[in-house]
Amino acid sequence: LRFTAVDGGVQSVVEAAIDDLTTYDATILPVGVIAGADPVRLSFRRVWPTPARERTNFVLALPASGPADVDVIDIAGRHVRALHRGRASAGTLTLQWDGADDAGRHAAAGLYFARARTAAGTTETRFVRMP
Repeated sequence: LRFTAVDGGVQSVVEAAIDDLTTYDATILPVGVIAGADPVRLSFRRVWPTPARERTNFVLALPASGPADVDVIDIAGRHVRALHRGRASAGTLTLQWDGADDAGRHAAAGLYFARARTAAGTTETRFVRMP
């Protein structure tokens, strides 16, 4: 990774930042997923679109059947909306957030987290809501 910010003027201010960074290990060969196989660990597989103006979709991989709670949390860690409460089957659970809180008010633009809790543990993913 190489990142350069240069101030080329006299008495000027340069502001620079790296917002997000993903690394990949090209030495690991891709492995296929056996169709119909249950996930081996609790994780969010996909979140789209992000950023989103209206609805955000989530695919949660569940390694075992049982109780599951999925919530939207704001950047300050406050509960915004319950997306799922109750039993969920092993496999994948697809959920959608319409951008509203539990009371039906539209949530502000910003960074949010989806948090899932099951007997297998807790997992989170982040996403952005736009105005």
